[in-house]
Amino acid sequence: MVHFNDVLLARERIQKYISRTPLDFSMALSSEDTYVYLKLECQQKQKAFKVR
Repeated sequence: MVHFNDVLLARERIQKYISRTPLDFSMALSSEDTYVYLKLECQQKQKAFKVR
């Protein structure tokens, strides 16, 4: 089982390789009572959504 502390340690290890990416509001996917935002992981330094 993965514990929250494990996640924090992993975040600390990879922090120098990733950057925070913006959220973009999607009018097409949102409705009157639901707002949908897309996380733009394609704007990472390595131009990929998955750090390798």
